Amino acid sequence: MDFIGAALERLKVTTASSGRSDFCAPWRIEREGEGCPAAYFFLRGQGEVVLDQLAPYRVEAGDLVILSRGDKHRLHDGSAAGAPSGRSDFLYVTVRAGIYKDCPFISALPSLLVLGAAERAKCEHLDSVLQSIVWESATRSPASELVLARLWEITFLLAFRSYLSQVTDQTTGWLAAIRDPQLSMALSAIQRQPDAPWTVERLAQEASVSRATIIRQFSPRHGRASDEIPLSTPHANGGQSPLP
Repeated sequence: MDFIGAALERLKVTTASSGRSDFCAPWRIEREGEGCPAAYFFLRGQGEVVLDQLAPYRVEAGDLVILSRGDKHRLHDGSAAGAPSGRSDFLYVTVRAGIYKDCPFISALPSLLVLGAAERAKCEHLDSVLQSIVWESATRSPASELVLARLWEITFLLAFRSYLSQVTDQTTGWLAAIRDPQLSMALSAIQRQPDAPWTVERLAQEASVSRATIIRQFSPRHGRASDEIPLSTPHANGGQSPLP
């Protein structure tokens, strides 16, 4: 299994809360950072999502908003900032996710992903899954909670996969390694055995590359060269803007 597949395999979504909100301005939602992903899919109207240290981001009907790591955030209608008021209708989910929190893949994701129509067009099957969520949320048939959890799980998987496949501006670090067939083999091995005593030499053997290649690929990311490869990485500063 490739590294992206191995990392995403750990994303097992159990819905903590989900539903549909239909608000008339002014409205406001605040969520404390609990370390689990959250998502909003706007069906009508608009809103503004605000995360600490990020500029407010305006969203509108058709946008899928994903808080990759469940950071503390605010979502409101934006009328206080002079935006047009009206009704906003959106689906939401907060989840208990079986994410390996020290996984470099999770740390490398942006805090905020916003997929509008253009971005979703690049993400195969995503619109079909979202429409299934809309239908299932409206009907609430037997086992709906289970079905919705699986649909939201697929939504996260497709969105994260789409982001990773489009990141092309990093030449070192985890995201660059994901795109390298040999280095991704080493990362897959880490995912399979996260508690193993991974060293530069052992990773080089897994990837069938030289120690120098492993050091060059990862050390700039961590700011040092070491025979020990840490499994956790700081949140990516490059992930401070939505998916382009």
